[in-house]
Amino acid sequence: MTDRPTGEAPQARPRQRRASKPFYKRWWVWTLAALVVLSATGVFGQTEDAPETVEASSTEEAEPVTVPDLVGKAGDEAKDELDDLDLKADFVDESDEDRSVILKSNWKVESTSPKAGAEAEPGDAVTLTVSKIDDDQESAEEKKAEKAEEDKNAENEEKVDEEDKKAKDESSKEKESESESKSTDDDKFDFDYYQGEVTVQFEIDDNFTTGLVATGAKQDTIAALQAAKAKYPDYKSIVVMGSGPTVDKYGNKDNSYLFSVRYTRDTVEKIDFDNSALIDIWDLRDAGMVNPDLDK
Repeated sequence: MTDRPTGEAPQARPRQRRASKPFYKRWWVWTLAALVVLSATGVFGQTEDAPETVEASSTEEAEPVTVPDLVGKAGDEAKDELDDLDLKADFVDESDEDRSVILKSNWKVESTSPKAGAEAEPGDAVTLTVSKIDDDQESAEEKKAEKAEEDKNAENEEKVDEEDKKAKDESSKEKESESESKSTDDDKFDFDYYQGEVTVQFEIDDNFTTGLVATGAKQDTIAALQAAKAKYPDYKSIVVMGSGPTVDKYGNKDNSYLFSVRYTRDTVEKIDFDNSALIDIWDLRDAGMVNPDLDK
């Protein structure tokens, strides 16, 4: 048995601590740094069987599109169709006013460039030549008014034509009637027409006495006026000339005009030929001469 020294018990020596290493010298710091580098470079975790990523080529060409038929459509409808095809719409006013196309629904497509059926690349612009719908309505109203005026004029012309035709038919019937009743007179008379004046010549019939010759010549003058009026309805004046045999004081015989009388249209239209036996036709003349031997 060991004797223990008496007195105070010995104290335990304090335990010395080792100095800590700087953090950058520790192993786990370098291990972590290596993992970060490997991860950033894509080496860590990559296997041989990993599929390769193929990026789509940015130079791949887009397929062309066909320009649709937009003529007659409203501007907003045309633009929507072009938008669906990835085409741009450029609006141009067809009038000389060069107005801006703002509310596209108020405009109508008149033509396109390129035309319908042509091919264009996505992103290309299509020029839409448009007209204002209000202008079309005004133009339609103007055309309607013009057509109404034309129809009215045509109706009036047709009415006038019918009246002219009726008048001509009546005149023709009158001429035919007078021609039938005076066919012998027409054979007797020679007519000449110049600038509205009708000249009628005939041979005076010989008779037993000068009075009877004058009476016959007056009746022929009335018949000549009627025949000239019917033959030339647009006459302005009528000249009636009668010729017959004459003997001068020396006993010389000749065939010369015994009377030449002129009547204006106004005078002829006043004569009532149904009662011509009651008038002296030579007294109604506007100008001319009558042989004194006949005018007794």
